[in-house]
Amino acid sequence: RDRFGEEVGSCHEQPAWEWQYARFAFLPVELEAASDNDLSCVLLMEHPSARILITGDITRRAEEALLEQYPGIGNIDLVTMPHHGSRSSSSQRFVNLLQASQVVATAGWKNHFRHPKPDVVERWASTGATIHETAAHGALIFAVNSGESNRLVAHRLTDRHFWHR
Repeated sequence: RDRFGEEVGSCHEQPAWEWQYARFAFLPVELEAASDNDLSCVLLMEHPSARILITGDITRRAEEALLEQYPGIGNIDLVTMPHHGSRSSSSQRFVNLLQASQVVATAGWKNHFRHPKPDVVERWASTGATIHETAAHGALIFAVNSGESNRLVAHRLTDRHFWHR
């Protein structure tokens, strides 16, 4: 239920939609005995200039199923590290097939899980991806520009306190 008490369906049941020049689609992952993490909503956003994949907390099992069920998913411009960069995700096959140019680890500053894990970060970096961590960079804005190069802006680098400028 939402905050108004209305019954809300699962993201996995939602049809794809378009807004301005972008297409958004949840990618349900079919898995037997899926864990709660593997039931995460995976969102693919496609724009004429960029493809973005938000992975939620999926594990390697769900990554493999995703690659099998959506074989054309590669060539991603920006991806969130599955499960915040934990060792249970970001298999070498998944990383290699996505070929992401920008990778975001969404984890809090000094989180007790110590995400993202260094070996997971290295796995993504080994493909040439640029790694961004919300713990270090704060809020991130990925600017998608038709006909121009896309760019990722880190709040802590662009909007520092005035005494740091």
